[in-house]
Amino acid sequence: MKNKNSLTVETLTHDEATRKNIPTAEYQSVMRQDEQSPVRDVYRMETDFEKKVGAEFDRLIEGIVKREG
Repeated sequence: MKNKNSLTVETLTHDEATRKNIPTAEYQSVMRQDEQSPVRDVYRMETDFEKKVGAEFDRLIEGIVKREG
């Protein structure tokens, strides 16, 4: 049985929004500048397999260029 005083709340989403946790205007004045923008650290290590495939690809391209050139 529903409570007659219950409240229904809908969630609003914006598909074009890409950043999360943007500080509201009231907090921007007390936040440091570096805290206001999102942090993105991306590290990628090349595996031995990728090095071998890359080297093979380079040799293949060089052979094609020499034949056509």
